[in-house]
Amino acid sequence: MGLVIQYIWVKNYRCLKNYEVNFTNRVKFHYNEELHQIECLETNPNYIEGFHSKQIDFTCVVGRNGAGKTTLLRLIKDIFTRRYGRFPENCIAISFDGTKYYADYLFSEEELRLDSTYNNLEISNIKEYHAAERMRCIYYSAHFEQFQYRQPWGNDDLSTSKLLYKIKDYNEESGHDRVVLFFQEEFSKQITFIHDYGEKVKLFSLNYPPYVTASFLFEEQYFKEWCSKNWENKFDTVDLNDMIMRFLTIHVNSHIDAFKEHCAKALFLNAIYRIGHTVYNYKQDKELLYYMMKCRQKNIFQSVLSFFTDKDFWDNPQNIMMLPYRDKYIRFLEYIDSLSNEMAKIHPLYPTPTHSDPFFIIPTKISSVEDEDLPKDSIPHDIQQFFSEYKEVADFHDFLYFSWGLSSGEQSILNIMARLYSKCTRSEENGPHYLFDTDQGEKSEDDAILLLDEIDDYLHPKWQSQLIKSLIKFIESVYSTTHVHIILTTHSPIMLSDVPKQNTILVGGEQSQFDETFAANIYSLYNRSFFLDEGCVGSFAAQVIQDLTKKIEDYKPEDDKWIEERLTIIGDKFMRSFLTREYLKQKRKYNFSEQSMTELELIQRVHQLEKENQRLSEENANLKGT
Repeated sequence: MGLVIQYIWVKNYRCLKNYEVNFTNRVKFHYNEELHQIECLETNPNYIEGFHSKQIDFTCVVGRNGAGKTTLLRLIKDIFTRRYGRFPENCIAISFDGTKYYADYLFSEEELRLDSTYNNLEISNIKEYHAAERMRCIYYSAHFEQFQYRQPWGNDDLSTSKLLYKIKDYNEESGHDRVVLFFQEEFSKQITFIHDYGEKVKLFSLNYPPYVTASFLFEEQYFKEWCSKNWENKFDTVDLNDMIMRFLTIHVNSHIDAFKEHCAKALFLNAIYRIGHTVYNYKQDKELLYYMMKCRQKNIFQSVLSFFTDKDFWDNPQNIMMLPYRDKYIRFLEYIDSLSNEMAKIHPLYPTPTHSDPFFIIPTKISSVEDEDLPKDSIPHDIQQFFSEYKEVADFHDFLYFSWGLSSGEQSILNIMARLYSKCTRSEENGPHYLFDTDQGEKSEDDAILLLDEIDDYLHPKWQSQLIKSLIKFIESVYSTTHVHIILTTHSPIMLSDVPKQNTILVGGEQSQFDETFAANIYSLYNRSFFLDEGCVGSFAAQVIQDLTKKIEDYKPEDDKWIEERLTIIGDKFMRSFLTREYLKQKRKYNFSEQSMTELELIQRVHQLEKENQRLSEENANLKGT
């Protein structure tokens, strides 16, 4: 086995105060702060080594919201991140290499020295020897958090916050859009992963998407407003409308023409959007408008190409700032033109598209241009080739929207795997993938920690049930020569049921209160592992059940409809049956009570009438006697 984390103690780290944790129950360490001594409280001879995989050790972190699960991952990151690490003061970290334990520590009082009662533990002050530097630490989180945004952890931080903050080609002065570049980098990672693995992604419970759909994003309204603002009665209104229509209206006879026209239109509107938001001033805008009128041609593609190649306009020194972008736009138009010519050779009889929302299909991977299986809506280049051309001109503002056609759950899994895959390489084209050593180039890392923060977010229970198995297969494949200690946080009892108690941490509770988790009943896990003391139904449902119970106890006939409506929608059969019996019981009791009261009144009335009859008889007898 490789190197794993066994134990951490920290004096004060955010919400963790005098906090200690053993990541497995292989052994149980405890730090005696008074004696500055690490004690081994117990060992577990029944610990199952390599339970999930010989290459992978696993730790699952669960607990209440706000207990410190994510904070624990951040603490691990600070301790074990090579070069970027900020080993906290008053902290101890113990790792295990399969034979011996190693303790690193740092105290604010330098004269303090750590001792241990455990013979198989080697202790080193962090200033003398840092065993934690042997482990590569990679962190993943899909959440966007302001704290992480400004405090990234180097290149192995794959959190959304870090990736958005540290965009590779971002240049604020050039008008780059950070969010646009972030999505393009994410999509590039996904393309590389799917392109390299092909249909083998099915091994990781992902459907292989054979095509990408590219939809056009047109900034027509902005273009019209920009033109109207800069017109200022310099030209006739009829000319303005004619020019706008020349650059916006598509009239074509074939699918290939439509593809060229839509691309040219979207590119042109993107360029105007960029010009209007960055380098041009008001005077230059009006000049630009004049040259746009001059460059009108019979179709959009020719009009746009004529505009970007007009020497009179672009040779003007005032426009020098736009030249780099102009050259990119021309190259993309030339690429689209050559692509259209290839399409015409393969399928010369493309029909005119009938769909109202223009889009086109890009194959994920093409073995040859002559592939007869290409759909009629597809282009003869794969997504990797097309996207590399596209992102050269879309660094400021996107004009195409790309979709794999995956569900949101599949997309979440693809995001995780694509980011993790971006950290690996392979020495030969068909050789095994491995996690490369950042210090020694092509050499593979021996040991790594993979921190995954709540990766079950957005996932349907079906995907949650498959995620750990898929993740293990994925890591074994892409980090094939590295021993990996995976530490993940989760709120999913389904995922927790894939992890034995020996590899589970309960944050904010006593580990002893844990029952066995592996293959456990989901209902039991919800109650005991996720602190649902009030049961496993929502608070609103619990309140309705409470109100229903009260109505049944205080039964009145006028409540029949309200009670019966709610009884019929209770999903738990036992609860519905129990409350229904109680309801019928109270109803019978009430009706019997009402019936008994009626009979009593009748008897009393009979007695009254008998007494009245006797009184009248006596009065009548008295009258006769007189």
